[in-house]
Amino acid sequence: MFRIPTVLLLVFVSLLTAPAALGQSAEEEVVRALEEAFNNHDADAMAALVDEDIAWFSIAGDSVLVEVRGREALRSGMEGYFASVPSVRSEVEEVVTTGAFVAFRERVFWEGADGERTRAALGVYEVRDGLIVRAWYYPAVP
Repeated sequence: MFRIPTVLLLVFVSLLTAPAALGQSAEEEVVRALEEAFNNHDADAMAALVDEDIAWFSIAGDSVLVEVRGREALRSGMEGYFASVPSVRSEVEEVVTTGAFVAFRERVFWEGADGERTRAALGVYEVRDGLIVRAWYYPAVP
């Protein structure tokens, strides 16, 4: 009688139950595309990756602030941000995807008067039908 080694069986089962292990999930691809658009300072490309009714939240302690509501508000806000911080770029790190939710650590870099500056923040995007519908960001830290 032929027996499948336990290790091979575990690998096979993990491949069936975790297809994202073979590469990025579709949801993570949207997040990576947003990162690329951000790094290209392309507010229009960023707007194309979010739902028309996007809601962007900042979380601080026990408060939640709506930073942006709507695709056009996001596009306009990003144009202003890129104009005020022309050297800004972002790197998404440590991504975890659970269904429609992509949690990540993001590090932002920019040139300040005293040289390069950086901050990191935790974020979560909810991706539905290939668009980001909601975003939550926790406070940035050095």
